[in-house]
Amino acid sequence: MEADVYSVYAAPFAVFMSFTLLLQFGRPLVGWEHPSAAWWQRAPEQLIYPLQTFAAGWCVWHIRRRVHWAWSWRGTLLGVIAGVAGIAFWLVPAACTLYWPGNFLARPDLLEGGFDPVSVFGAENRLLIVLCYALRIIRAVIVVACVEELFWRGFLMRFLIDREHPDRVPIGTPGFLSWAGTTLCFMLVHTPADYPAALVYGSIAWLLVVKTRSIGAAVTMHAAANLVLCLAALCFGLSGLL
Repeated sequence: MEADVYSVYAAPFAVFMSFTLLLQFGRPLVGWEHPSAAWWQRAPEQLIYPLQTFAAGWCVWHIRRRVHWAWSWRGTLLGVIAGVAGIAFWLVPAACTLYWPGNFLARPDLLEGGFDPVSVFGAENRLLIVLCYALRIIRAVIVVACVEELFWRGFLMRFLIDREHPDRVPIGTPGFLSWAGTTLCFMLVHTPADYPAALVYGSIAWLLVVKTRSIGAAVTMHAAANLVLCLAALCFGLSGLL
């Protein structure tokens, strides 16, 4: 495999995931739920997420000219439509949580335990709270959308078709293994409760790239979906979505 495929399509995802793993395995070492604990001990994610956003964002910016984005108005429009349609399945449990709490699809965990800088820094620090939410939205809508689609649709889809020379596989080349592999992996990086929605979303994203042959369309889809998700979380107090 040529190093260029790694450095362009896989490296930003590797950088992004390194911070996720750091948070996952480092939290037990530095985390301390105590009133006298420093904010980064009580909520290490409030430190790790901004660092992750800047580091992974810099990687995407650095390789942006080497990516075959294939932006187009048609791809962008289809991406927005696909993103809204795909995220609708993710919002079903949220709707049940708010309006039909007794429904078996309801997710009470969406109402608490998620991103909540107010409980960390205090409601009086309004500017800091706004900054935290702004960085969180930038992370979800821009950085995550670019990093994940470069990897899932720009790298993994092609790698599963030709592991020796994925760079020779045109972006959007269809294949059962490319659909099954990318969709399964996409599901596994989410929580089990999100598996059904991730299966539908991942399938729509795969089909979009096959039809448009565009990484840009997939990024647009992911960005639109995450923007809707962020707005739903902010408007209805569903911190678990963030």
